[in-house]
Amino acid sequence: MIKYTVTKKENTIGEGVRYFANLKTTQVLDLDDVVEHIVSHGCTHEKGDFLAVVSYFETALRELLLGGNRVKLGEIGTFYVQLPNKGADNAKDFTDDLITDVKVGFRPGKAFDGMRDEATFKRDYPQGVVNAAFKASREGLTPDDLSGDTAD
Repeated sequence: MIKYTVTKKENTIGEGVRYFANLKTTQVLDLDDVVEHIVSHGCTHEKGDFLAVVSYFETALRELLLGGNRVKLGEIGTFYVQLPNKGADNAKDFTDDLITDVKVGFRPGKAFDGMRDEATFKRDYPQGVVNAAFKASREGLTPDDLSGDTAD
């Protein structure tokens, strides 16, 4: 289930405001959590095997990307390098020093197609609203006592 909150934002196209969904992350899962999840699906490999492969993969992916390659992982997607830079007035003046960073991009593959059709959603409240409601309940107030737009 994907939880989200609704936030008011200025409409950049026209006048006024619009309300948009913002992901509310349930939890941050680390590599151990992901491996445990894979193993829970009945995989015959041990947790240590996965951790070793991922460790080697991390090193290989970094080396391959620094070599200027795109790395396609089957239907999962493709990793690639992005080069943020300052730009120059003409090609002759462009030097490596104008490259400000090397970032990694990811383009999802077919394994992630159709996720909208599979997803379920639950609207949640921003943490500030939850905190205010908790405080109000400690003060003996009911939800009917609270007023205002909960989407802000």
